[in-house]
Amino acid sequence: MEQSDLITELQDLDIELMRARKRLDEMPEKAAILTMRRRIAEIEALLSRARQAHDAVDARVRRLEDETTLLEQKMDAEQAKLMSGEVTNPKEVANISRELDGLRRQKEKLEGDTLAEMEKREKAAEQAGKVEAAVEEGRRRDGVLVKDFQDKGGGLTAEIARLEARRAAVAASLEPDLLGQYERLRGSKHGIGLGVLHDTTCTACRVELPSNEIEALRGGPPIGVCPACHRLIVVTPKETA
Repeated sequence: MEQSDLITELQDLDIELMRARKRLDEMPEKAAILTMRRRIAEIEALLSRARQAHDAVDARVRRLEDETTLLEQKMDAEQAKLMSGEVTNPKEVANISRELDGLRRQKEKLEGDTLAEMEKREKAAEQAGKVEAAVEEGRRRDGVLVKDFQDKGGGLTAEIARLEARRAAVAASLEPDLLGQYERLRGSKHGIGLGVLHDTTCTACRVELPSNEIEALRGGPPIGVCPACHRLIVVTPKETA
């Protein structure tokens, strides 16, 4: 097959692929999937913040519990000193008693603070659980939407795969320099890197070319460059009467 025929087929395949991919992208099922995944990402961000809030409260609870444990140990030590009989000085006994009273008040405050933080931790855990359940529900719904998209778009996906396979085979048969030039033009010209000279018009840009430019193209190689849009152009033989 001539290079001009191959590159024309390649452009036709690329146009078919663009159309097929556009139809796939515009399927309402795909839009629903994208919407759902944005929603899941938002809920996951909420879940991260909810877990951070829970962990912060949990850390405060553990700190208060540690402080309470240390306080209890100190109280036990003071109580043991008082009960041992080793302290006989009334003033010293009174000092230990006052110390114990102060430690008890501190313990009561710590226990109150701990209880308040534990209630906050419970609420934070409940909130995180609700958000986690919302994430799981979102993922379940995403799975349903994906299956629906695959079921309805399966034929279109298969067609895209067929076109891609044929495109790869055609591209492999083209001369590397020609293929490279085509690909560069296709990338900079909205997916259309090639036109065909039809009568006096380039099919890519739809511009009617002057007669002298047409004669120059027909007197040149089978694949030239359109003087109007600067794409590659396949030159058709001059029609005979």
